[in-house]
Amino acid sequence: MGFFIRIILGAVALLFVAPFAAMLAEPFFAAFLSEMGIDTALWGRPVAMLISQLWFQLLAAGATGAAMGTWLHWGATRYDRKKTPILTQTERAARSVLRLRFSGRTEAPTAVFEENIASWFAYWSPSARIHDQHGKPLLEVPASWALFIVFEREVDYRQATVSASGASVEHWEIRQGLPSSLVVTFAQTLPPCDVEIATKL
Repeated sequence: MGFFIRIILGAVALLFVAPFAAMLAEPFFAAFLSEMGIDTALWGRPVAMLISQLWFQLLAAGATGAAMGTWLHWGATRYDRKKTPILTQTERAARSVLRLRFSGRTEAPTAVFEENIASWFAYWSPSARIHDQHGKPLLEVPASWALFIVFEREVDYRQATVSASGASVEHWEIRQGLPSSLVVTFAQTLPPCDVEIATKL
């Protein structure tokens, strides 16, 4: 509770302090940049042209998705690190299984089967390509899926496996496997198929 109160108080303080800080700092930075011979008014058109480019918008969307995933991952890790009573073997689940059906498009998959799953979240990030002025590719980011899974009860397992029926799914990775949660990423566009994530002893 105290953690959230500190966040709220910090946000309120920032909301009131930031405008005053910007008002006091603006004359200083304006004079400083003027002395350095820098005219920021000339940056308006190039920045506007950059933001209007499709590749920049795709890259920004991918970065936003990555940031959301990082925050969700941080929240799950923080939750797992809380002090909880030691569970006996009978209180722990034998395994966790989540089977999802992907349509081959960008909408969220549907759950076909769940065992010891409290909640799950799927995020799709589009691909992006960056070219130079001559059309030569400089950077390519493939489309990807990220799955964030929270178990209903903690599980003792040595590995988590990913399998697919109806299509070939190869570019997957277990980002983090904890007793109460799991993060799986797919560096590809998933075709129409059923994907099963399961824990094993």
